Amino acid sequence: MLLEDVLKEFLFNIEIQNFTKKARKSYKNNNLAFLNYIFQFNTVKLEDVTPQHIKAYFSYLQQKGRKASYINGILINIRSFFN
Repeated sequence: MLLEDVLKEFLFNIEIQNFTKKARKSYKNNNLAFLNYIFQFNTVKLEDVTPQHIKAYFSYLQQKGRKASYINGILINIRSFFN
């Protein structure tokens, strides 16, 4: 399944679950940033995403100097996306 389609379905689900507008925006932005990062590895299908992609993204965020609390918030968003 294409990651773009999965993201659309995920965003629709959190809208149905009545998440706040701010939470929906956060989920959308964080997951889009992650997907844009892994697209550079020519990964477009959900089945192609590996734990190494996710670890590389968090390593990238750490190298950019992001704080642990910020990274943990993104982790929660990405974990929810893959569940």
